[in-house]
Amino acid sequence: MRPGDQSQEDEFDGNFMTRTLSSRFGRLLEESEMATVKSRFQEDVKKELEEALRKHHGHSDGSIPKFFWVLLLFFASDNILGWIYSPILFYPFVICFVFFACAFAMGMQGVAKELGISFINQQLRRFNLGFQF
Repeated sequence: MRPGDQSQEDEFDGNFMTRTLSSRFGRLLEESEMATVKSRFQEDVKKELEEALRKHHGHSDGSIPKFFWVLLLFFASDNILGWIYSPILFYPFVICFVFFACAFAMGMQGVAKELGISFINQQLRRFNLGFQF
């Protein structure tokens, strides 16, 4: 079609020739297809809402509840303190604590935080735990 030609469907709007969407396209979806799409959309919205509410309220699908972790820490605290007091773990723990305390005192907590997170992520990848910070 040349720019000077106009059909009955075309409308002249200022300097541009435009067509309405209904004249360019027929029906995009039939009524049954529209109902199917609408029902799928509503199902997806319902699933996403349930998932968002579950995340918001802290309900999980199968992970260990937080109060079990608290109970484990309470009953295993003597063993954990025994591990920390052993020289093999105590000295590296003290060195890391002093490093982070000095970084915090110098106002470089961002650097210390990034170093700590990258070290932890490296160790998690090393043991293939599939969890990252």
